[in-house]
Amino acid sequence: MSLKEGKTVHSALVILLPPCLAPAVQKFRVQHDKSYASWPPHINLLYPFLPATDFGHAVTVLNEALVGIEPFLLKLDTVSHFQHRHSATIFLKASDASLVKKVQAAVDRLFPHCNDLSQRGEADGEGFIPHLTLGQTKKVVELEKIACQECLTQDIEWMVDGLYLISRKRDDSFEIRNWIPFKGVVSENSKLLGTKYIAETYGGDTDIVERGVWSVQTPESYQRQSKFLMWYERPTYVNSATGIWIPSRITNNMPLYSPPPTHLIIVTYNILFDSLIYPSKRYHLLSAHLSHTNADLIALQEVTPTFLRFFLAQGWVRENGYTVSHSLNDARNFSEKGAIVLLSRYPFRHYHLSFSAEKHLLVARVILGSQSRPLYVPVVHLTSNHYTNTNTRIKRAEQMSWVYAFLNALSSSEWDGILVGDFNTDDEREVGLISHGFRDAWEFLQSEEKQRIGTNEIYADKNGYTFDPTTNTLAELVARNKDLPRRLDRVAIRGCWVPEKISRIGVDPLVEEEGKCYLASDHYGLCCRLLYDVTTLSKSEMDTNTSIKDDVYFESSEEILNLLRSHNVFETPEGDALRSRALDLLSTSLKRTINHVLITLGSYALGVHSPSSDIDCLCISSITQERFLSVIQNVFSAIENRETSICIRRIVADALIPVVKLRVLDSVDIDLQYCCAPPVVERWEELATLPLDASFPNLRASTMAILNGWRDTTVVLRSVPDLGKFRLVYRTIKLWCECKGLYSSRFGYVGGAALTVLVVRVCQAYPNAGPGELVHRFFEQYGNYPWESRPVTLSTSSEQGGGILYRRSDRDAMCILTAHRPQVNITRNATKHNRRVWAEELRNAMDLLMIDGTSLESLFSQTDFLSRYKSYVQITLYASNRSGYRELVAHFESRCVELLTKMQQRNPDLLAHAFPKRFKWGTNDSSQGYTGRYLIGLSRASATAEPAKEKRERQLSEFLEVLREFEDGLRAWKGIKASMWCEVKHVAKSKLDVSELDEQSDAQNDIEIVEGENSPLPKE
Repeated sequence: MSLKEGKTVHSALVILLPPCLAPAVQKFRVQHDKSYASWPPHINLLYPFLPATDFGHAVTVLNEALVGIEPFLLKLDTVSHFQHRHSATIFLKASDASLVKKVQAAVDRLFPHCNDLSQRGEADGEGFIPHLTLGQTKKVVELEKIACQECLTQDIEWMVDGLYLISRKRDDSFEIRNWIPFKGVVSENSKLLGTKYIAETYGGDTDIVERGVWSVQTPESYQRQSKFLMWYERPTYVNSATGIWIPSRITNNMPLYSPPPTHLIIVTYNILFDSLIYPSKRYHLLSAHLSHTNADLIALQEVTPTFLRFFLAQGWVRENGYTVSHSLNDARNFSEKGAIVLLSRYPFRHYHLSFSAEKHLLVARVILGSQSRPLYVPVVHLTSNHYTNTNTRIKRAEQMSWVYAFLNALSSSEWDGILVGDFNTDDEREVGLISHGFRDAWEFLQSEEKQRIGTNEIYADKNGYTFDPTTNTLAELVARNKDLPRRLDRVAIRGCWVPEKISRIGVDPLVEEEGKCYLASDHYGLCCRLLYDVTTLSKSEMDTNTSIKDDVYFESSEEILNLLRSHNVFETPEGDALRSRALDLLSTSLKRTINHVLITLGSYALGVHSPSSDIDCLCISSITQERFLSVIQNVFSAIENRETSICIRRIVADALIPVVKLRVLDSVDIDLQYCCAPPVVERWEELATLPLDASFPNLRASTMAILNGWRDTTVVLRSVPDLGKFRLVYRTIKLWCECKGLYSSRFGYVGGAALTVLVVRVCQAYPNAGPGELVHRFFEQYGNYPWESRPVTLSTSSEQGGGILYRRSDRDAMCILTAHRPQVNITRNATKHNRRVWAEELRNAMDLLMIDGTSLESLFSQTDFLSRYKSYVQITLYASNRSGYRELVAHFESRCVELLTKMQQRNPDLLAHAFPKRFKWGTNDSSQGYTGRYLIGLSRASATAEPAKEKRERQLSEFLEVLREFEDGLRAWKGIKASMWCEVKHVAKSKLDVSELDEQSDAQNDIEIVEGENSPLPKE
């Protein structure tokens, strides 16, 4: 079909099937749909559609037209087909598609030249037919039958709350570019916006979980190829107005800004799976016990499909606004011994781990409010001592190790925890509560009561037995002869939630007129009321995180301050005042022409800037990038404009994130980035208070890449336990990196952005530690870190079930990631050479700190780079004038990683240490030109034996060829001039004639080094 002007087959307006409902559909499509790899499961409304370049206009028009459309429930419950000449298309459709047709008719009127689907339907005499394609076939009846069996095993029903604009480049897979919400919808629930469709991972298949820093490593004793032993996220469900439990939209359930509640009531109850023991009486009795608790969180074990159907139908459950972890469709997969189910009055995300078909764990992150610390609620049902089980103590310990490891992986900042469930043991040592920062609530309150009244006679129920064959006839029925009363069920707390009261539930039986007594379960439940006290941590957490005094490490924090002052790393009060004036002047000048938001990023925003640092700023407005650059040039074009005291040094328009380099008040350098994001400007006041994991609708991935500089900076400011300590430790580690020649992202080492991530992780891991201890912990934590295999990130998305959103490639020697999607590897320049040098220096520092009496000065001693290696690569640069020398230096530094990479490929046995600082050479007398040298130390891999003479000569020849090729590349640069000269050669240590570093700051002398990507956190 020939397309009319202004539309393309590479874009569409669609309804997308939520990933949580996609596994069965995707499993069918992979075998039968030729478009499986490129198209996500979808319902086309307009296709073909406008080119992606016109999406901005389309979004504006669609937002205005769809503002009155209410979200609606859509259920795909029928398999049908379109018959073609030689084949047929099999698809899913809804029995009632009236609301979809209403939406399609509305958008059809907006873009009449894109009404191909409507015209096709009219030609067939049926009109527009909303459908989700499953595949193509010549055997219609057979495939329809298979589709019914495989795709309709569970209800495919969800709340449609918006439309998606998708596009692709030629035959590539589609990208989800824009989202148009319906009336009253604030944020996108499916978290698809800004992502690229990847067929293998769309749908959350429990066999395919992204492995990264948030996923838990499998204990060796459990490693096997199986769908078991991998954490995965499941949807939650809320009761709809129609009485159906539907997938919840988590972020819509919370106000934009809300404090945490002052108290919580949580219940844990093993309700006994056996459906043969008077189920009707037990179910009603269980419901009565639970309703009387007025609980905010209800954690149940051994829940069967029959009980869940009964329980979710109870009026008090429906009317109290509970969110539930499992629907009735999910219950079809419960084992005969039941499953763990969680209900909460607060929205939550939950993750599951299966050890077997019958044994599961659940960890929920309960969203209490935008101000609150993360609250994790693990619910467990550990292996029992039943005679059919073996090695039960070991199994319980291993099962709990998975919980603790997952919590540590999810949490990058201070967090609270409430661990509940049936532990099937009364020996705390098996489950390691105290050693992992938890305190048993029953024991906590018992000890508090003892201290208050000074007696052992606290109350009759002081033992808290939850499995008691002596008082519970059901427990007696299932118990073995030697079973004694035990406290198998627990509530354990960690962090700011302090137990106020705890009691058993289900103790009172149902007594009928004829005198028969019925108990609800073989276990008694526990109901615990908790108070939120941010000033009081539980005693166990204080014990496990006790800070060692700074003088164990260094004499005091003052020692660190004196060292930093001696290196002039702090800006003066006068300098800070000047910077503040410069920012005010810039913002005022911009307001004369555009409505904007101006925010600071990087080192200045974090308070770790030095006197030589520039200021990174982001201007957000509603005009296009081209218009903004035009405005900037018109406003600040006069270099000598003394009225505004602002001049343009350079406009870098071809970078991934364009930058305008300004000088304000004659001495303050500002790097100004720009982002066109009208929704952000319009809603800035409310967006500034959103939770860290909030999504941003209607923004494309390239826009989010720019905004993530601000978002990542915000993560640091809001998640570091103590900003003062963070700043001191950051400056200290940065100084160490500079002393060792490790602070340069251009040369493949760490820059400010990467260093921020590393320091923040240490501060979060040891929130009570002083600056001296944190410096030690930094080297302790990273001294033996597996850089080659494990990434480091501040990712908030991992807490939300998104997993690691960055796919590591073979090119990534190290992986330190930004927090938000689209995630970027900050250390993308690192080679294996850089990784080896970085890891070696960290280990050296760690070993040095293990020696008693190590002084702070010894840690920061200057590097022995000039004497460490037998030979070096020497790069000499010369230019007759200052500006030419700057350009040549900038060009070499931008290509240094290229030389390291070629050496790594062509000479794998060679280890190279590129030193990022320039050495003085010659007089640098302006009359004789400007010169300098860079050095790369060379050594052979320690595990590599000395090769034979012939092979050694061949390797040397190949190595020298690499140097010649690099030198030729430098000289072939289009910016080279006759007044410039460069040389790259191999020299022995004895032939070096450099000894002094060139301390002259390139930044102060206006050397402009433009990289392919701009760093969102502190720069160098």
